[in-house]
Amino acid sequence: MELIGASVKKLPISGAGPTSAVASYAAHASDVIEEAVKDIDVSGWRILIVLPKMKERTDGGVYVDPALLEKEKLAACVGYVAKVGPDAYSDKRKFPTGPWCKEGQWILFKSYSGTRIQSRVGGIELRILNDDTVEGVIHDVTKYTRV
Repeated sequence: MELIGASVKKLPISGAGPTSAVASYAAHASDVIEEAVKDIDVSGWRILIVLPKMKERTDGGVYVDPALLEKEKLAACVGYVAKVGPDAYSDKRKFPTGPWCKEGQWILFKSYSGTRIQSRVGGIELRILNDDTVEGVIHDVTKYTRV
């Protein structure tokens, strides 16, 4: 999917994404994401993350309990980097090898971390994380699951 906007790159094809034992994720529609993040300017060393959309049904067609979906969203540890603040990764002593991630990448971060906000456009959940909260970059999110 193509995301239009100066600071938002590509989101993987719909249906791709990590899965957990109880829920799986998909990409949001690109126009909805663009609308959800366009009015947010992250400040300082922060990073704006788009959480993957939770599928409300399993691959077998069974509906997932809404309370369980909410728990899965809360515990999410994978997200898509939509925007990076102007000071992110600028401290050469703290990040001597350069940025740990960049816009357009899927990242791994600790569950329950960051400031949670939900866009009124499409109900997309966003997180604002500090640059040093990133624990790694995931090159193929379809190969991993939260446990």
